[in-house]
Formats: sequence, structure tokens, C-alpha cells
Amino acid sequence: MRKLLFLLCLLTFAQLSIAQEIMQFKVSKTYCIFNFMETMTSQQGVSSTLREYIVPKARKDSAFRVICSDFQNLKLNYYYQLDGYPANRKS
Repeated sequence: MRKLLFLLCLLTFAQLSIAQEIMQFKVSKTYCIFNFMETMTSQQGVSSTLREYIVPKARKDSAFRVICSDFQNLKLNYYYQLDGYPANRKS
């Protein structure tokens, strides 16, 4: 009986230790800043509820508005012309 219980505990422990390694989450501080700035500058693909939460709190800060205008001047979406594709196919 003890051997069976030990084997069951060993198998459970092995399963849990393997399952922990399958998914790992990493928080990217750079991505968080870009997401925040995109939200503040009303770019596409951002959460409207997050924007409604952030904008009233940051609207009064003039230095932050300057940072937002500088961020809007960055060209983050580039159009690439790839040779070799048919003219009607989007690259």
C-alpha cells in the first residue's frame, strides 16, 4: 500500500513539475511603455477602456503632452516595397 501511495505521489510530482515548464510569461517593460504611449495617442488597436482610465489623469500634465506629441512624430509603421511580388498582391 505504501509503495502504491509513494508511486502515486511521485507521478503527481513529476506531472506538476513538467507542467510548470510548459508556459512561461515574461513582462517586457519596453512593450509596456509602447502600449501605454499608443493608448495615450489614440492609435489603432488599443483598449478604449484603458484610454478612458488614463487620459483624465494625465491630461493636466503639460510635460506628458509634449512626450505624447513626440511619440506621435515617430514613424513606427513602415511600408516595405518587396520586389518580385505581383503588383496586385499586398506585401
